[in-house]
Amino acid sequence: MGPVFRQTGHKYGPIDLALIGIGAYAPRKLLRSVHASPEEAADMGKTVKAKSLLGMHWGTIELSQDNTFEPAYRFQKAALDAGYQNDTVRLPSVGETVALNVLETDRQFEATGT
Repeated sequence: MGPVFRQTGHKYGPIDLALIGIGAYAPRKLLRSVHASPEEAADMGKTVKAKSLLGMHWGTIELSQDNTFEPAYRFQKAALDAGYQNDTVRLPSVGETVALNVLETDRQFEATGT
C-alpha cells in the first residue's frame, strides 16, 4: 500500500468497481511487497474510493501459506468492517465468470455461471 492508491482515489474517485487481489499473502514478511492481505485489499478499495469491490487472485493455485479459502472469508469481513454492504462486495467462486453490465447506471454485478 503506497501513496499511489490515495492519489488515484483523489484524482479519479469515486471509482465504480475495484478488482483487487486478495490471496497469496502469507508469510507477510516475504510477500508484503507483492501481495495484499485481505484486510489491506479492503483498505485499498476504500482508499481509491471504490463504490464496489471484487476480490480476485485467490483459491486456485497454492502460491503461499495462506489457506486456500481463507482470503475470501477475511476479505468479506474486512470489507463489511470498512463500511461496504453485502451487495457491493463480490467474491466469485473459483472458475466463475462475472459479467459486468457497464451500461447500467447502477453498475450491479451479474454472475454468468462457468
